[in-house]
Amino acid sequence: MGIQDRSLTEELWKIPSKKIQSIIDNTFDQYFGAQAKDSAAQLNSPKLSNLLLRLSDFASVVEGNRAMKSGDIGRVMNMWKRWSVTAIGVKKLRQYSLQLPRMIILINKILPRGLAKVILHSIFFAPGGRKNHFVAKDHHLENQNYWLKYFFNHTGNGTEIDRLKDIFSVNTTLLHDLIQKLSDDSGTFNSHQSHHNHINLRSINNCLRMTRQNDVSGLVPTIGEYSPAKISDSYVKGLENMMSDFDDCSSPPKLNRLLPTAMVDWKDDDPAESSVTKSTHEPASLSDSESEATNSELSVIL
Repeated sequence: MGIQDRSLTEELWKIPSKKIQSIIDNTFDQYFGAQAKDSAAQLNSPKLSNLLLRLSDFASVVEGNRAMKSGDIGRVMNMWKRWSVTAIGVKKLRQYSLQLPRMIILINKILPRGLAKVILHSIFFAPGGRKNHFVAKDHHLENQNYWLKYFFNHTGNGTEIDRLKDIFSVNTTLLHDLIQKLSDDSGTFNSHQSHHNHINLRSINNCLRMTRQNDVSGLVPTIGEYSPAKISDSYVKGLENMMSDFDDCSSPPKLNRLLPTAMVDWKDDDPAESSVTKSTHEPASLSDSESEATNSELSVIL
């Protein structure tokens, strides 16, 4: 557009529709298209390739966060599948690279369809019933646990553990609302963390100045310019690691580490064996005369 060295203004430029469409197509092909990463990897400077890879990873985090807040478990599952492959390609993520694929395989392939559906739709819920305010259930329980600790440390009667379990634990939400209303009546300001980021014109111009100063795309390399180390695509690396484990002929196969922990199915014992075991372990009953003699002997000893 010829304004790459200028700051944006409130006044909108008047550009023909065909030129706008051409700018959008070129931008998509260079930064967001299917061949964008391959084209950037062939450049002499690794800046553009590193930028696209980091933006791709960051975009997956943003998508996962938005999917969780909206309560869409399908979108969250798609991000989990991508992260499970990415984690395999990243070093020093042993627990995460194992537990996440195991959970996905357990829910989608092993558990019965009805049970898996119940688990999937019980992971997130909205405590206040508001749209786009879903949270993970363990996060909500941690929040409730915080309020229990608060009542335990700031009240005299709450320090009694039975009272804490029987009264405070089941009424934590009600007590939380009462405390908030008391603080509102006293004139204090409650700052909630449920907010949205709004990018204004000043923020956009500051970002543009930073990108020009550091030449994040590396399209115009200069002599003596700092060249960062080229980073690898963790998703592609994860796929390569999985394929190498698949081609490995060792016993047991390395891919077996992604299988969930075996669940033992305890079967009932044979009725005949159980009756024999029961008869061998049960003590023989004494007759009345033998029991009286035993009691008399014990009384003499005492």
